[in-house]
Amino acid sequence: MAAIYANASVTIIAAQGDTAHDGLYGILCPRELSQEVLRITEHNLLVERIFPFPDIGSAPWYQRGWMFQEQLFSRRRILFENDSIRWECNQATYYEDIEADDLDPSSYEYQAQKKILSLTIPALHNYNELVRIYNKRRFTYPKDALPAFAGITSALDWTFEGGFL
Repeated sequence: MAAIYANASVTIIAAQGDTAHDGLYGILCPRELSQEVLRITEHNLLVERIFPFPDIGSAPWYQRGWMFQEQLFSRRRILFENDSIRWECNQATYYEDIEADDLDPSSYEYQAQKKILSLTIPALHNYNELVRIYNKRRFTYPKDALPAFAGITSALDWTFEGGFL
């Protein structure tokens, strides 16, 4: 799966739903958008979307074990989450409805995940962080945990000169 995500042009992620059957909010499922319209002048209006502050990382998608590979290896992601759509790539994050640098989901954990893929020599600290973050994930079938992480280490094999043991 790592190669599929890494070679995809873009990965579409339904992060908002509780299950894989919930669909994409705003496309397949209605969104609850509330807006406030303010009249500035006779011909100018200001439209503000009222929404709760995004709680990045709280959706079930962030807890699922197999989704760890999706998050780690996808170069470009379109996330449907918090009744909003977000674009992420390795260089930037854009929200459909807000402009704010301080809402970047590139948290410490996210940066640690991406950093190990850019290293040319193994760094035990970064690998330890990857395992720590991965261990927070849940699997429907616990026996899937090792094969899912084996997919990650096989991707690291070609990242490091001499391979990854």
